[in-house]
Amino acid sequence: MRIFIFLLFLLLLFNINFNRVKNTAYLYKNGNYFIKKESKFVQETLTECETNKFIQIIKLLKDTAYKKGGKTPEEGLDCSGLIVYLFSKIGCKWFRDSNRLVNDISADKLYRYNVRKFYNLSLLKTGDLIFFDSDNDNIIEHVSIFYNWGNGNNVWVWDASDYPDGKFVNKVTYRKINDFFDKNPMFGKLLKTIEAGSFENYFILP
Repeated sequence: MRIFIFLLFLLLLFNINFNRVKNTAYLYKNGNYFIKKESKFVQETLTECETNKFIQIIKLLKDTAYKKGGKTPEEGLDCSGLIVYLFSKIGCKWFRDSNRLVNDISADKLYRYNVRKFYNLSLLKTGDLIFFDSDNDNIIEHVSIFYNWGNGNNVWVWDASDYPDGKFVNKVTYRKINDFFDKNPMFGKLLKTIEAGSFENYFILP
C-alpha cells in the first residue's frame, strides 16, 4: 500500500497524462528503481501523395456536424479535430506538444509545434494550413485548410466551424474566407511526427 501511495504521488507530481502522452511512461521495478521510458521523434512535411489523400478525404466529410472538442465524424468535428481525424486516415496519429507526443492537439499548439511556418501569401498551396488570431492575443483560435484561390483572389478553404463570419454553419464546409486579412492569418505547411527510437532513464527510489 505504501508503494502504491508513493507511486500515485509521483504521478501527480510529474503530471503524467497516459491518455494523451505516448512517449512517457513510468514503471516500478524490483523495489529499487523508478524507470522513465521515452520515445524520440522527428518531424517531416507531408508527401504529395499524403496531401492528395488528405484532400480527397476531407471532401467526403462535407456537411459533417461541428462539435467543439470532437475528433470523429460520428461525434462531430471541430477545426483542430478535423486535422486530427485526417491525420489518422493517412496513418499519422501523433502530434508534438512542446517536448512530448500527444494524440490530440489544439489549433494553437498545432501552429506552434506542428507546421513549418511561412509568411508569403503567394506560397500557399492546396493542403497548407491557415491559422487565425482574430483577437490579436497571440493565441490561435481557428485553423482552416487552404484549397484554392477564387475570383478576385479570394481565399477558399475547408474547415469545421460553427459561426464563421457571423453566419451559422455548424459543419464541415468548403467556403470563402471573408475579410481575410482582418482575421490576422498565419500560414504553415503541416508536419507529420514520426517516432524514431526510444531510451530509458533510471532513478533510484529514496
